[in-house]
Amino acid sequence: MVEKVNALKVGDARDPATQMAAVINRVAQKTILGYCEVGKKEGDLLAGGKPGDLAGCYVQPTVIGGVKSKARIH
Repeated sequence: MVEKVNALKVGDARDPATQMAAVINRVAQKTILGYCEVGKKEGDLLAGGKPGDLAGCYVQPTVIGGVKSKARIH
């Protein structure tokens, strides 16, 4: 799964080749990145978990493994 997530094409939503675009705004980006931080504490960060490399409100495609069923991010 990690290989597939790392291979996702992140970019402009208007580009048909894009598989994952930016989130709606900085508030959403901050919220998502906050959950990524929670995920790092509750499991194992396997991919992503950071702001994207492109200008705009991007979050890298993220995979968190080893999460227990009672974890906040489950």
